[in-house]
Amino acid sequence: MCQKEYTKDDIIQNKKEAIKSLNMMLEGFINDPAGNHLKKSQSIVVLDKRLCSAD
Repeated sequence: MCQKEYTKDDIIQNKKEAIKSLNMMLEGFINDPAGNHLKKSQSIVVLDKRLCSAD
């Protein structure tokens, strides 16, 4: 079994990409073109439910 050794830079880059993805998802919820605009607090609840169901 080969396991990749992750560097500090790998971890930082991964975190940056994850944050960008989450921000894009939240912006999509807030700026929903269908007119179902969500408040930020509602978006956090939706995001939390999606993250919990991803397990």
